[in-house]
Amino acid sequence: MWSVLEGFVAAYFNLSLWRTTAVVDLWVALRFGIVVFLLWIGVPWLGSWAAVAAFGLLLEVLLYQAGVVIRGGIPKSSLRLLLLTIASYVTVGLCFAVFYALLGNHFNHQIGRFDSAYFSFVTLGTIGFGDIFPMSSRLLKVIVVAEHLAGLYYLAIVLVVAVDLARKKWNAA
Repeated sequence: MWSVLEGFVAAYFNLSLWRTTAVVDLWVALRFGIVVFLLWIGVPWLGSWAAVAAFGLLLEVLLYQAGVVIRGGIPKSSLRLLLLTIASYVTVGLCFAVFYALLGNHFNHQIGRFDSAYFSFVTLGTIGFGDIFPMSSRLLKVIVVAEHLAGLYYLAIVLVVAVDLARKKWNAA
């Protein structure tokens, strides 16, 4: 099973589309723009469809970053790799913020889009101040735990690998 999953990740990551620097840069910027649109405009207008779109973007970001971890080679630009990794991290946080904005009445007090983004990044960064917390929804609690795990994955694995690859590039120069 794991080899099948790794093969799928490798196949996605090795698409010729992702070998073009401009395409990757454009896609990272576009998915960031899409999730910002979903949070600030889409939540009131699209409702649950905003969550479906955010979930799709979230899966794509995590799939691509898994490819970086599994198959990433020494990058042409260390700074570019780190900036793209950070942009992907912010995109993950904003995807979860869309979910929280849609479930804003299931927290200890009603939260809006700004507070949902705040709560998302506090959770993703594994900080957990405790000023906002889920109250009644099991779905919301599952989403919070999933974001916490995504944050641990990102901070412990993805960022470390990206920094290591960037360091190898720096040392090779």
